Amino acid sequence: MPQARPHDRPQARHETRAGAVLAGATERLRAAARLRVTAWLVGILAALAIAFTLRETQMVTMPLAFAFFLAIAVWPVSAAVSARTPRRLRWLGPAAGLLVILVVLGAFAAGIWAAAGQVAERLPAYADEAGEWWQTVTGEGAGAGQERSTSEAAAASAASQAGSSDDARSDVAVESALAGRLGGGTADNLLDRVASYADTILSSVASVAAGLVAILFFTLLMLIEAPTWKGKLHSLAHDGHERGWARSVDAIAQRFRWYLVMRTILGAITGTLYGLWTWAFGLEFALVWGLLGFLLNYVPTIGSLVAGTLPVAFALFTQDIGTAAIIAAGLLVIEQVMGNFVDPRLQGRELSLSPLVVLFSVLAWGWIWGIPGALLAVPLTVLITVVFAHVSGLRRIALVLSDEPDYRKLEEKTKPR
Repeated sequence: MPQARPHDRPQARHETRAGAVLAGATERLRAAARLRVTAWLVGILAALAIAFTLRETQMVTMPLAFAFFLAIAVWPVSAAVSARTPRRLRWLGPAAGLLVILVVLGAFAAGIWAAAGQVAERLPAYADEAGEWWQTVTGEGAGAGQERSTSEAAAASAASQAGSSDDARSDVAVESALAGRLGGGTADNLLDRVASYADTILSSVASVAAGLVAILFFTLLMLIEAPTWKGKLHSLAHDGHERGWARSVDAIAQRFRWYLVMRTILGAITGTLYGLWTWAFGLEFALVWGLLGFLLNYVPTIGSLVAGTLPVAFALFTQDIGTAAIIAAGLLVIEQVMGNFVDPRLQGRELSLSPLVVLFSVLAWGWIWGIPGALLAVPLTVLITVVFAHVSGLRRIALVLSDEPDYRKLEEKTKPR
């Protein structure tokens, strides 16, 4: 058997060492890959746990979130008033901020009250039409007709049987039969459903009022404590980590105020166009459609869809198909112009969110907190994006949530102005 030559032994040892190094590097890469996968899985599980926790604790967490964003919105007013008053009267600043919130809420409540009064005044006039329309849609016309014939026969039989008795009993029998006939009518059933929904809404007014009081109380406390906490954040900003948190708070506050102002302006324009367009074609409740266009503008994507669908459905119910189609086309044009041309130019891409992320956030926060979650979806997603952009380990998630192509532009969009 041939023996290895001496000069071949170092080469063999070198190849052995190279193989060991390569195997070690491969194992380290596999370990790093497993670590990354584990970190992502842990992160997903943590996000789901947080979502379920927020959902189960919405009675506390949702008012706190609302109060946080309201305090951010009116903080400039509170700070300006506090800076111009003596030290003993600094409480006037938070009081002024709370007063601004109450005035805005009062304006919203007055508009909703006027629209609801208009609907309540005209609703009985549509009872019969609603019954006929419901029969057409559900195919209950034949059954309803047979039921009416049976009720009429019962009324006639009751009247003939009551002929041998006194007039009082006859009236009672006839009225009872007619009441049974009317009680089985589709229009009355529809009105009963509307009344049931109204009772449900009225029964929830107390809980809504209690939640509103809690939100206002939390907002007042945050406005009172805001100067102290702002000073703490800036005092802690002695290194990059704490400085990042301080910058995050400033960036979140600026972007939310800008978002609120822009959504209000765009909502006012959209609501006005909605009202004028529906009024031009003789559609009733033009004030209601305009108010819905304004309020639902705060819910991205889904709000616009609902605000446009309701007046079109009402036009199909009260007018012909051609008029409903024209109204639908006009509302679609309004949404396209406002969403694709006016909105980007006014907001200037300040929010730096992907449209797909916006839609997903509305659905996710709506599942967590319902309608309040849908209203807070964009501000909360902006908050998460800005905070993650200033934490080195979470910048990848911030880049995915944003609509920016790289970290440099993400840094520019998420830093305070």
